[in-house]
Amino acid sequence: MQVQNQALEKENQGLKAKNQVRDRDYLIGEAIVQIREVVDHLQDLAVQANVLSTKYESVSDRGRELALLLDRVKTLGLRAKAYL
Repeated sequence: MQVQNQALEKENQGLKAKNQVRDRDYLIGEAIVQIREVVDHLQDLAVQANVLSTKYESVSDRGRELALLLDRVKTLGLRAKAYL
């Protein structure tokens, strides 16, 4: 009886470990999907930032500041592309 209980306990531990691995793999997969969506969005923003920075770069101090910020968005978009 004790041997049988030990065997069942071992089997139960093995199932728990498999479930933990499956759950972890699922969460990692979900995180990857979300990261790809963020990267796609960031790349869209980078394209828009490129257009806007060209338009506003020499209009005024505010325009130059905006162009600088938009250039930073472009840079982030390029960096994020490496993670796809």
